[in-house]
Amino acid sequence: MSTLQSKLIVSTQKENKTIKFIGIIGCLFVLALTIFIISMPAYQKKEMAYELFGNTSLSWLFPTVMGIISIYYCGNVIINSFLAQKSYCAVYENKVSGITALNMKESDKALQTFEVKYDEILNVTEAGKKLCIYTAYATYDVLAMTNREEALKEIKARMCGKK
Repeated sequence: MSTLQSKLIVSTQKENKTIKFIGIIGCLFVLALTIFIISMPAYQKKEMAYELFGNTSLSWLFPTVMGIISIYYCGNVIINSFLAQKSYCAVYENKVSGITALNMKESDKALQTFEVKYDEILNVTEAGKKLCIYTAYATYDVLAMTNREEALKEIKARMCGKK
């Protein structure tokens, strides 16, 4: 990687500590509620099942569903708050740099640092919340939560040499 010094035009990097804090508090609340429901005595679970479903034989259903929901919610909070926020794209006057998105299918490409000059970029596209930067030697998928459209327009304009 070269260390080209140039002016930052636009960045998709997002650091929102409030959302992380709320997510962690929510995760702790959901886990505490799940532990509370799972550790309830059997007769209370049967009473709850009778009130909710009209049947005491389904007393296992509510704690099981709560356990699944809490695992899903907490996993989602961890992935979105900590791992997804690491991916970004920074558009400079003479280069594009950043970190690729978390990729479960191709783990060797996940969270990879890159720096590419505009003449090396073949194409750039938007796919949902991702920017895909195509070069002759690699494709960089960047999770761009903010300024995605601006970064896409700026990269395309600089690829064509308009700026």
